[in-house]
Amino acid sequence: MGKLVLGSNSPRRKQLLEEAGHQFGFDGNLKKAIIELSNEEPAVTRALELLSLTPQDERDCLFFFHRGLLHFYQAKWTSAESDLFQSLQLRADPDPETVVLLSEIYRIQSQPKKSLQLLETACCQSPDNTQLQFALAHDLLLHHRWLSGWKMYESRLRKDDQIFPMGIHPNWRGQSLENQSVLVLAEQGLGDTLMAASQLLKLDRQAREWKFLGFPQLSSLINNSFAGNPFVTELYDSEISSYDIVIGACSLPGYFGFGSDSSLLPQAPYLTIHPVDIEHWRQRLSSLSNSKHVFGFSWFGGGNAMSRRRRSLSLSDLTPLFSLPNTTWVSLQYGGEQTQQELNQFCCDTGIQLHSFPDTCLDLYQQAALCMALDLTISVQQTVVHVAGSVGAPVWSLLPTAPEWRYGAAGCVMPWYESVRLFRQDEPFVWSGVVGEVAASLQEQFDL
Repeated sequence: MGKLVLGSNSPRRKQLLEEAGHQFGFDGNLKKAIIELSNEEPAVTRALELLSLTPQDERDCLFFFHRGLLHFYQAKWTSAESDLFQSLQLRADPDPETVVLLSEIYRIQSQPKKSLQLLETACCQSPDNTQLQFALAHDLLLHHRWLSGWKMYESRLRKDDQIFPMGIHPNWRGQSLENQSVLVLAEQGLGDTLMAASQLLKLDRQAREWKFLGFPQLSSLINNSFAGNPFVTELYDSEISSYDIVIGACSLPGYFGFGSDSSLLPQAPYLTIHPVDIEHWRQRLSSLSNSKHVFGFSWFGGGNAMSRRRRSLSLSDLTPLFSLPNTTWVSLQYGGEQTQQELNQFCCDTGIQLHSFPDTCLDLYQQAALCMALDLTISVQQTVVHVAGSVGAPVWSLLPTAPEWRYGAAGCVMPWYESVRLFRQDEPFVWSGVVGEVAASLQEQFDL
């Protein structure tokens, strides 16, 4: 049969693959597709069953990669590490996807230095591979090896999946921005763009003129902090071509040498909120209840299946916080109607009322103003951490054993924001210890 092309990981597609397998046999591209679509149970166990049928003499590097990947989804770290290592041993050159997955396993097991060593070795063996370079950049920055990390981070511009607004691509090649007209392009996610916006004050002092082209959710937040409304969501071709330099937002920290002077860390707030807007939110919050303290929270992040699972909690995981006396809780979680349904169901199940203002996810200026009005925000690693941190609102972030590089490999402070405090997992996917530590800190700091 011909090659199967699948657009998404849906239950219907899995069902079709199973039906085709019973008709034509579970082999070749069909078997491969079933395995590659399996990232949750019971599909993972089913894929492992199919793999186990592979004869011993046909168990090649791809077999061990697939089995390692499935063990990864099962959180069987020792088995996954063994299989992926075996897969690499059977190859003449390091396979980037296998190396990156193995490095992720090391980080999840709180072995970031082992991950860094693996990636450095692989990059020496394949010095021109963009995927390996980008993964190594993350590890270098995770360990605050800023100079080499920022240099390697530019490899992202050579990745096939790099997307910029309106299909524009940067033309910056490392030259000075002094006295130039500069167009900055938002890139990656909202949080990444907000973090990179920490360098706009320096750009504003150096460039002759500049504009920032990006996500509409950021427009009010950034324009409120700079004269002339430099943040735009669209431009004519003639305007784009008029700029001397077009640069990705995430190139700005490297250009300005973020991290080269440790005395500058962590950073002070770099975006501003009008006091009248903060007061507006204080009034709205005061109408919710008579509680002494009002806290914000979020509980899940985005990304692929494993990324979401690694850095997300359930609402029930946060019950020890919601149950603290004399507190009111406000959701800052994105996710639209599905998120609201989850909040409503939690209330029905527990009797605990969790408030929300979902429109603030569409206008991050309003979300930042809300964060400033709250006593504190508690969040997993996602956009709201950057929103609160950029304006100096207090936020405590709950981190998995393998956090994003922005949060560093250790410690309770984040170099980007002075108002952020970090709480780290001791064991992969186990949040009870982190939540308990946060609950104790809340009781102590707010006299609950």
